[in-house]
Amino acid sequence: WLTVALIATRCRSIIIRTLVCIEYLRTSLLQATIQRMNAEVCLQCVRQLLAGHVTAIPVNDGNQIHKPRRIFFTSSSSTYHQSNGEWVDENSATKPTRFNGQIMLAAEKLLQRAQFPATAIRFAGIYGPGRHWLIDRVLRGEGCPKVPVVFSNCIHQRDCAGIIAHLICRDMDRLSIDKLYLGVDCQPTATFDVLQWLGQQLNISLDNESYPAPARGSRRCSNQRIIKTGYRFFYPDFRSGYTSLLQQLT
Repeated sequence: WLTVALIATRCRSIIIRTLVCIEYLRTSLLQATIQRMNAEVCLQCVRQLLAGHVTAIPVNDGNQIHKPRRIFFTSSSSTYHQSNGEWVDENSATKPTRFNGQIMLAAEKLLQRAQFPATAIRFAGIYGPGRHWLIDRVLRGEGCPKVPVVFSNCIHQRDCAGIIAHLICRDMDRLSIDKLYLGVDCQPTATFDVLQWLGQQLNISLDNESYPAPARGSRRCSNQRIIKTGYRFFYPDFRSGYTSLLQQLT
């Protein structure tokens, strides 16, 4: 099922998030179809805001109606086109070639025309409880070639929530907030190294010849802008985050 959540907070900010629950989908065709629907619904939600259909949000503290002070939009690093190991930040060019990235970028641009101030957070490689596909890959013994190097960026889902909460608090305190942040941890890493490390933790020998690296843009995302706001990561790199996740799974 597909659910679009438009969530109001007591600090008069709203977070737009498209949630997709996919159960027992095994073919790439079905997954691609759901991802396309996910992106299209997300863009439609933004259009509804621009059309003035969301001007005030009821809250559960009586019969009060709050006008949102800021929109926080969870976007994606798929908005970038760089794929040769380049460093990217919030000022880097964005010319996405894939549908999902094109839709996310279109939504970001639409939000800048909204009647409320808007901030987009481009997350990359979210993992955590219920989101451990790299661990599942290692459990199947599937590695990837060491070369060509394919860089990956990731963030634990606790830090996703942490960054949003941090920015909401800054909004409450009337501190400056930029229009765009990258939501990634502090250590972009070659996918090969991540898989090998996971294999070592699970005592599994990986086949690095028969399987290609996961399909993703090979780039290195900088999180310096969010760090400069004072945010401190729960899991600053993949090792600390996956160590915690592996402990929960065992």
